[in-house]
Order: sequence, then structure tokens, then C-alpha cells
Amino acid sequence: KQESFQKQMEEWSQAKKKQSAEKARVEAALEETKKELDAAAKAATAAEQRVEQLTGQVDNLESERLKLSDEKGTLAAQAKTLASEKESLELDLTQCNSRIEQMELEIKSKDMRLEMREACGPSGGVRRKASVK
Repeated sequence: KQESFQKQMEEWSQAKKKQSAEKARVEAALEETKKELDAAAKAATAAEQRVEQLTGQVDNLESERLKLSDEKGTLAAQAKTLASEKESLELDLTQCNSRIEQMELEIKSKDMRLEMREACGPSGGVRRKASVK
């Protein structure tokens, strides 16, 4: 009986050693898994912060795009107004040039009449000599 008891004790001892070794292996694997989870959590946190940063940049760029779009509309309206003003000024210039030409013609006509008066004398006609009878 003692032999059988001894044998059973050895089997239990070996089983206990196997169980301890398995426990150590499981604990090591658990520790490794915890480290991997910590690393993954840190990576997830860093990724989340990067996403927030990029989201902020996207929001800023969208705001800038809207601002530039508004400015583009304002500039287009100003360009239209300036083009209209240019056309109006060009029309005014054409009218002024026509008026200047008309005035130049009037001046030339008056100059020619004045020259004719000076050439013909104060009476405006040809002088006749009084006939002697």
C-alpha cells in the first residue's frame, strides 16, 4: 500500500508541477496579452488624437473654402460693376469726343467767316467805286 501511495504521491507531484508550469505559461501569455492591449490602447489613443487634429484641419479648410467662395462672389460682383462703369465712361468719352469735334468744326467755320469778313472789308461785300457822272 505504501508503494501505491508513494506512486500516487509522485503522480500528484508531477501533476502539480505540470499544473504549475501550465499556470506559469498562462500567466506569461496573459501578461504578454496585457502588454499588447496596452500598446493597442496607446495606438488607438494616438490615432484618435490624430483624427481629431485632422478633423480640425478639415473644418478650418472648409471654413477657408467658404470664405474664399464668398470673396470670389464679391469680386465677381465688383468686376461686373466695374465693367458696367467702364462701358458708361467709354460712352461718355465718345460723346465728349463728338462734342469736341463739333466744337472744332464750329470754330473752323467761325474762323473762315472772320477771314472772309477781313478779306471783304467791314461791309462784308465787294467795295464799289462811286461812278462819276
